Amino acid sequence: MDIEIKSESKVLKSLIDLAYENKVKLIFSYHDFEKSVTYEETTEILIRFNEKLKYELNIDLNKIYGSIFKIISTAQVFDDNVQVLNICKKLSQQDKKFVCFAMGEVGILSRVLCVKFGSLWTYGSLEEKTAPGQIKIEKIREIHQLLFEN
Repeated sequence: MDIEIKSESKVLKSLIDLAYENKVKLIFSYHDFEKSVTYEETTEILIRFNEKLKYELNIDLNKIYGSIFKIISTAQVFDDNVQVLNICKKLSQQDKKFVCFAMGEVGILSRVLCVKFGSLWTYGSLEEKTAPGQIKIEKIREIHQLLFEN
């Protein structure tokens, strides 16, 4: 189940409890549709979210152990791709389960390369794109074959 981190507290608590009771794995998503986020901002988002769960909602963090965190921002300039891939690399070095890339036409590079930097997956479309900068799955495969396969 994919839950937006910014959801109302009551909704968060009930969905987490329900998922835990039914042994459903959780994905906690953060989206910034305006700009890219830095590693420091990402860390702060995750810390604040865990503190909210623990202290405000009295949720045992063991209930969300093994959950995936999805951090999606919007690239405004090409360097935002590098920033996002740096986030991926640092989170993977901490053994975090995450998905992280940038939306928008400028963020296509991060969508293609994020899995090589530790993101569990990226999003591609089968036919029509469903988000800005999304490209077809077959194009992602083609690029990966060119770059990473002998």
